[in-house]
Amino acid sequence: MKVFISFDFNWYSPTSGASAVGAKIAQYANLPAQLMYNGKVFASSFAGDALDVATMRSAAGVPVFWAPNFHPGVGDFSLIDGALNWMVIVSCPSI
Repeated sequence: MKVFISFDFNWYSPTSGASAVGAKIAQYANLPAQLMYNGKVFASSFAGDALDVATMRSAAGVPVFWAPNFHPGVGDFSLIDGALNWMVIVSCPSI
């Protein structure tokens, strides 16, 4: 099983917490359960539209595949690698 950290920006400050987010990514980056995508540490967030992505990446010190859940129409989507949506409801057919 592989896992990834999804930062809750109700806890971290998107304007001042970029270094802390990067440090937390670095702390877990090399553990065997860390989800990697194309050789990058997969990380996400709930909100965090104003995160200083460059500072976060620098503080992580490892390649990061950043896939946050930005609010619609907010955040600079040119700075991210993917997008996550916590509002999607998935229906699975009966087995």
